[in-house]
Amino acid sequence: MGADGEEKQTPPFEWNDVYTGSASDYTAPDPWFLDVARGLAKARALDLGCGAGGLVGALAQRGWEVTGVDIASRAIDAASQVLAERGLEATLEVADATGWQASSQYELVTSSYALPTCPDERASVFRAMREALAPGGVLLLKEHDTSMQRLPHFAAYDLPSVDEVRAAFEGFELVRADVEEYEVDPAYRSDPEVSELWKAVVLHARKPLADEGSRDQ
Repeated sequence: MGADGEEKQTPPFEWNDVYTGSASDYTAPDPWFLDVARGLAKARALDLGCGAGGLVGALAQRGWEVTGVDIASRAIDAASQVLAERGLEATLEVADATGWQASSQYELVTSSYALPTCPDERASVFRAMREALAPGGVLLLKEHDTSMQRLPHFAAYDLPSVDEVRAAFEGFELVRADVEEYEVDPAYRSDPEVSELWKAVVLHARKPLADEGSRDQ
């Protein structure tokens, strides 16, 4: 909502503009995702908003059966090249996560700075994550926090809060749900208005083994 109480209009964002479609788009995955995954049994993983495949490749290299989904065709092209260069295999799909449905379930579902900036669209992605996650599976998520809207680069966007993310996964076991500070993206480090530490919502949650969080008595 805006200051006048009206619903905030989020400008369109073209994700294909972020990528060239080549392996030069590669960025290393956030180590936190890999640190958590290291403690899990290797199984099936889904990265929603996989970008150029940094996390997909890292999980595949560690023995996971990985699926990467991204709305940007150039991102999937880049991820394909990244995997090929490293001799790795994964399933890659161009799809809008707001309307995407998993054909199977996964023991690990991840999302790294890939959520829509519209709350209604985010809710659709959260539903897709819940449905894609197998009972007992782990969900890992990082996204720019709503407090980032104070900065010029994010002022036009409606970003999520910890409360929104907690509510989206009500009934899950929350291992971690908080806000962390992190270093500024190098692309913006030269701008004095955005040189301070940035903040991200961080969620580490586990889906109950029984549907809807209930267990047989």
